[in-house]
Amino acid sequence: MKKLISTIIISLALSSAVFALSDRYAELRTDVDMGFSNNYWAASDIFKENIEIDLQKIAEEMPKKGWMFDANLKAAQSLNFNFRKVEVKFKEEVEWNSNLNIGKGLFDFFGKGYEAGQTVDISAAGRADVFAVTSLEIGVNAKKFGIHITPSAFIPVAHLAMENTRASVTNTADSELKIDCVGNATMYTLYDLSKAEDFGPSSLAGCMGYDLKADVIIPVSKKISVTATARVPVIPGKLNFKTPVSAEASYNVSAMKYIDGDLKSPEFGYDIGETEEDALSINRPMKLGAKLTLQTKKKGVVFDVMGGAGFRYPFSDAMYVYPEYAADLKLCAWNALGVNLSTEYTDEIFSHSLGFRLNCRVLEIDFGVSLEGGSFINSFRGSGAGGYFTFCLGF
Repeated sequence: MKKLISTIIISLALSSAVFALSDRYAELRTDVDMGFSNNYWAASDIFKENIEIDLQKIAEEMPKKGWMFDANLKAAQSLNFNFRKVEVKFKEEVEWNSNLNIGKGLFDFFGKGYEAGQTVDISAAGRADVFAVTSLEIGVNAKKFGIHITPSAFIPVAHLAMENTRASVTNTADSELKIDCVGNATMYTLYDLSKAEDFGPSSLAGCMGYDLKADVIIPVSKKISVTATARVPVIPGKLNFKTPVSAEASYNVSAMKYIDGDLKSPEFGYDIGETEEDALSINRPMKLGAKLTLQTKKKGVVFDVMGGAGFRYPFSDAMYVYPEYAADLKLCAWNALGVNLSTEYTDEIFSHSLGFRLNCRVLEIDFGVSLEGGSFINSFRGSGAGGYFTFCLGF
């Protein structure tokens, strides 16, 4: 079996040396990239024989902004043409980005406790966005400069905002524990969820948004180039329907009632409000950045360094700015076998990845895994994970 695998790898490498002398002129490409992370717990805290839960330690070490969980997914299919000096790329893509934040008060309560009569307030917030994107990239690579223009049309499939979600925990003077929780969320959608049977192409009318991306490449020398990039909104997408969701829960318990077995079930209730027409304008994140590329003559070694900023929900009251950076090292032999090492902070997640490339001209497979995290230090401890896979078929 080992000899068979070795023979296949050697054969592919030899054939690649012959057929992978240049980039493909046309290709059909599929990309999948996903990941999840949090800013505190690491894999080493969970995957061990004896799990220790030190509530006081957790309370002391929990970041001031509380516990955060992020999840992202990108899946795309594209048809690309490369005529050396002119590139054309048509892409269909789905993007999902989500975040959950639970306030530090919850961990302080369980880790430090509170005196009789004292009340602790706990907050929570979250968001989720789903976009369907169609883009057309046209690039011109001249001797002294290169410019790539990518207009995109996107449909904001859904937006979830969890806000005004709070809980209060009180230790009463008679040693009774009172817990009250109130949660509110709003779901914005393309169509009325209560009338799903009416959904059709007409539901998309007026919902589509547009943005524009531009990359300007300036070769400094044969081995060094600088790229300036910007993606800016042009027309926001719209979600025409809003559905409010609320939930309430309360629970009272005391040590004496627990001993006597006099325990009551928690009181819980929820309400899904009526869907109403209430348009929300939303854009994909705006991004600005610059990249420095260093490479050897035959691109056997390519090193990229990028820095920039992202603007989530641009031109709205909810907009906020976050930094981005990336450093990427590609090692390639005969344009056939490659290794990719990278570290980055993009889309508010730290990620460090190791990837591999196998290219035999008509077929290319790229795949990799990554350690991710909501904080830089924890990202090395395995507080999240991700992976990517790329499949190309062309000539």
